[in-house]
Amino acid sequence: MVLTILFTACNVEEPVVDSRDAFVGQYNIVVTGSVTFTSGTSSQVMPINDVGEITITKDVNSSALVNVSGYYNAKATINGNAISIDRETVTQTQEGITTQMTLTHSTGVLQGNTLLWESNILATSSTGSVTVLGGGKVQNVATKK
Repeated sequence: MVLTILFTACNVEEPVVDSRDAFVGQYNIVVTGSVTFTSGTSSQVMPINDVGEITITKDVNSSALVNVSGYYNAKATINGNAISIDRETVTQTQEGITTQMTLTHSTGVLQGNTLLWESNILATSSTGSVTVLGGGKVQNVATKK
């Protein structure tokens, strides 16, 4: 009597990990930095110290994108624990002065429940017919709720 044993190779599929899952959720955000406006030979520094909330959700049309909404409203690309946020323009008017800030080159990382990123700013400030240009940086610290 001959006993034959057959071994069947078993392919164990690794679960697909979506790195966006770690980013999804609601966050409290602290934004600090400054913008320096220059007109002729004079300049003025506008400090930025603000708080708010953001929500990050998966973009259904891409396996790498998320949507950031709330304090900021933009799309962002996720790669592992790194985030790169698309250009976004924020406009606010206070006491008759309209300030428009475009956040460019926003990159950062997720460390545990804290999302850290820095953004370069190009800005214009207008009152009546006077417009001045500015630039600066902000640091963003967002903590998951």
